[in-house]
Amino acid sequence: MKRDFIDLHAWDILKDHPQWQPNAGNRRQKNKKRVTESSSGSKRSRLNEDGVFSSPSNPDTPTSVPSTNNSTSKGKGKALSEDSWQTSVDALNRFTLSREEETRMELEKNQVELKRKQVEEAKVAIKKRKQDIKLLEMFQSKEYLTPREEELVSKILQRLSD
Repeated sequence: MKRDFIDLHAWDILKDHPQWQPNAGNRRQKNKKRVTESSSGSKRSRLNEDGVFSSPSNPDTPTSVPSTNNSTSKGKGKALSEDSWQTSVDALNRFTLSREEETRMELEKNQVELKRKQVEEAKVAIKKRKQDIKLLEMFQSKEYLTPREEELVSKILQRLSD
């Protein structure tokens, strides 16, 4: 199956990069270093002087192991038995239910927290109202109020009427 190369814009950018330049002399020198630096314990050397994979030093050593995998494509695994399948489905259902329960509990926790804040705000408002009433009673017990005290009384009365 032959297809056209669709990433020509990428090739235009990368073609001038040294990694993609055809430079056989340098490549062979690097390959010689690989062969000399490779350990003798491996079954197959990386590359020989010509840049070709070399054979193992022991001719009796197999170069490949026959595959025992009968599946023809990736992603195929063992088929699950009916019991195993049902166990997996049950586990998934339990997980889903536990996630739903967790979400429900989180929602309830948020609602409780909101109610707690509302109660706390109501307590603060009641406390302020009581303080205003005490101040108003104190000012009413006086015979004479200064202009500043009269201004405070009017503000207190306005807050209490809201």
